[in-house]
Amino acid sequence: MKQPRRKRRGAFNLPAIRRREIERHARDVGAADTEDYWRWLVAWVWHNPTSKDQVGALENISEKMGRKLGPSEIDEILDQAKDTRRRCSADALAKFLGVTYERRQRLRITTIGAIDVSERGRKELRRRRNRRAHEQRRRANGVRPRAEYRATSRTAIKPWEAAGMSRRTWYRKTSAAMAAAMAAAAAVRAAAVAEVVKVAEAQVVAKAAAAPPARAAVAAAPARAAAVAAKDGAVPLGTSPSAAIATLTECAENGTSPSAALFLSPADTPVPPERKQGDFREGDCPKGTAQTASPTSLVLENGVLLTRRWIAARERLCGCRHNGWLYSEACQEPVADVPDQAEKAPAPADVISTPDPVPPRPMLPGDRRRAEIRARNQEAVQRFDAEIRERSRPH
Repeated sequence: MKQPRRKRRGAFNLPAIRRREIERHARDVGAADTEDYWRWLVAWVWHNPTSKDQVGALENISEKMGRKLGPSEIDEILDQAKDTRRRCSADALAKFLGVTYERRQRLRITTIGAIDVSERGRKELRRRRNRRAHEQRRRANGVRPRAEYRATSRTAIKPWEAAGMSRRTWYRKTSAAMAAAMAAAAAVRAAAVAEVVKVAEAQVVAKAAAAPPARAAVAAAPARAAAVAAKDGAVPLGTSPSAAIATLTECAENGTSPSAALFLSPADTPVPPERKQGDFREGDCPKGTAQTASPTSLVLENGVLLTRRWIAARERLCGCRHNGWLYSEACQEPVADVPDQAEKAPAPADVISTPDPVPPRPMLPGDRRRAEIRARNQEAVQRFDAEIRERSRPH
């Protein structure tokens, strides 16, 4: 039987998903038989803003929720949806409808929060559920728990003590046995491969012997042509004559090296380093350059390397030649006497006063609310852990 084609999932539509969740929650709690039935209908209208027939849509959904509304009640619900402040966040909508965490999990509600567990608590519970699911998947794949693995490991069993040898000797003998087994397996594989290669070579030789003589002569023609060309001194076909390169004796007369193929003109030939060093030792400079000192050249002055530019700036500022910072009062200020170490040390204090204790901050309404939320989250986590332990306990 042909399997039905799986329906392709469309884009994520938050209003549509929330409308389905509001409908499921209303049917589960029996909202149609309560006085707050309007809350679910108003929340449904909030998340149906693009409908072209709000009256017909509200009439159909009220019938699905459990009680069909009349025309006057539908108009009243639409007016109330316009006048009531919208609650679109997950926790605000859960508070408006009274959604609990247990019912949220049972009805598979994902876009509406809970009144007894905050967003942080739901995130922690989701993390614990994922961890539990991953653990179950590992156990299904045959992975043992850590405690069982450590209890049955070689370190805990110590087989070397039963064999009457040290731990290192036992591991060395075990690894030697494993290496011998691996070498035997490798030799078997190599023999099999050699047999296959031998059979393939025999097949190739048989095909070559069965080939006609004309094909063998055609195959040997290029080799004979190359041998004849080499005997006559001609250049073999498909190659070019090598370029003539000057010998080192010829180049030693003018002090240059043989020109390579990458030079475009004879002027590109390199100059020997002896000639370069001789020119600079004699004080000759290349053409187009001036024999002036660089402004950034260093000068050794009183054991300190200074640049000429820095020395010129110092002289323009104070008119003196000294090593120091560039400020105008350097030459006019007298050198003060260095105080003794006793004068530098501060006077010891007679009495060390302790700081006054900071009074605790009073409890604010926001702090009290956060403490209550934290306590509720902790209780939900403890209930989840107790439920997991109860499920894991063998019966």
